[in-house]
Amino acid sequence: AEIDEAAGRLVLESGEVITFKVLVGADGAASPVARHLFGRAFNPDTIGFAFEAEGTGGCAEDTVMSIDFRIVNWGYGWNFPKHKTSTIGLGAIKSIDQDLKTQMQTYLNREAPDAGEVKIKGAHIPLGDYTKAPGRGNVLLAGDAAGLVDGLTGEGIALAMESGAEAAEAAAEVIASGAPAQALAVYRKRIKYIHNELDKAEKLANSENMRRSFFALLAGEMSYGEIEKKISKQALSKIAGMATWPARMARKARG
Repeated sequence: AEIDEAAGRLVLESGEVITFKVLVGADGAASPVARHLFGRAFNPDTIGFAFEAEGTGGCAEDTVMSIDFRIVNWGYGWNFPKHKTSTIGLGAIKSIDQDLKTQMQTYLNREAPDAGEVKIKGAHIPLGDYTKAPGRGNVLLAGDAAGLVDGLTGEGIALAMESGAEAAEAAAEVIASGAPAQALAVYRKRIKYIHNELDKAEKLANSENMRRSFFALLAGEMSYGEIEKKISKQALSKIAGMATWPARMARKARG
């Protein structure tokens, strides 16, 4: 209900008061902590939205993972088989004019025709438009709250865990040194490698080679740095000056 950075004090909706030396907002794409810091949790022009459902089926011997780049514009659909079910979903830029809910139902009917009535969940998802200064003073943002999601694959779990660990280490360091107000400065240095990878993803977003490298990336066989080396200097020079692709596509769609 209330965040007082100077006093290091949180007031919950229940009235409970929690004090802190460093606060880490790991509270998702709609982060109340980010909203407190910046007035809004995300940029509506670049935010993505994803639907997901659990279908029937699972890992039979001939079952394969599938990804569909055609089901939505500037996004993709996925069907990931698990032990007893399949996770089926799609995600795209929210501000692009397309009926994601209807497309999700169409995709679900195709991928899991025998599923019957299933619960479809939806959530905002950042698409590479990360927060350049993920916090302020002794308040830090991690994971989706900081926009740390791969704009190409939609992957955010690994980055959430890594940034959360780095935030904890940064907090421990500045508390031990008696300088909690330096938390953001220390944290930014610790997650620079994450920002560098997301910057590479942005540069490579429109590369012709990206589609072919996509599955190698998902399989963990390549990093963005390795993919970048495969692309010619000429191609990189054309890509380097581009704005983030979600913002560019949103502007294009609105004319």
